[in-house]
Amino acid sequence: MLSIFYLEIDSAVGEKPGLSFFESRVKRATFDEAMSFRNDKVRLTRLLGEAMVWSGLRKLFGMEKEDCRIQRSEHGKPYLEGERQVYFNISHSGTYIVCAFSDAEVGIDIEKIASPRYEVARRFFHPEEVRLLENGKFKNESLFYDIWVVKESFLKYKGTGLTCPLSSFQVNIFPGKALIYEGGHLLTLNIRECPVAEGYKCYVCSPLKDVATPVRWCLQDL
Repeated sequence: MLSIFYLEIDSAVGEKPGLSFFESRVKRATFDEAMSFRNDKVRLTRLLGEAMVWSGLRKLFGMEKEDCRIQRSEHGKPYLEGERQVYFNISHSGTYIVCAFSDAEVGIDIEKIASPRYEVARRFFHPEEVRLLENGKFKNESLFYDIWVVKESFLKYKGTGLTCPLSSFQVNIFPGKALIYEGGHLLTLNIRECPVAEGYKCYVCSPLKDVATPVRWCLQDL
């Protein structure tokens, strides 16, 4: 099972949620942490993201926040303490938050498309990816972000963060999906593009074959 949900932050703002809305939907420590942020959008993103996680865990696995604890691995990947068959991952960019829930390891990433950062690619990407990006036939904003977001979703799946060099594995992009080669070997992972919104790239990385179509949530779904 692999379910994906996304929420538009600006739309949630329009629904004008009060503080009491979040107090009942996130852990007290998270609420207090968010309230310490000076930036309103950062505060709201933190609260909405946490509320999405607990809503998904409750709806899909019957788990209540009072009975569970979210911890972070050595490299920052969130996980449920003591739970062996419940996995989730979260990402946000621009005005969107995405959450993936599964009974197997999962990584998800979303990025708002901007100007391609070719200097980053030349410094950190695999040589074959750089060659493809610099080929005039393929040079476009979308391809850079396809590769970047797939790499991020894979690293989040592994839970290593950037301790695993971006150049240590190669991404091949195909319509709606991607393949990853590591050490010259094709990895048996399902890496799928998630259509969330125009102007964004989102990919999910999982060993599972079936990936549900992303479902849009609004505030009342939390």
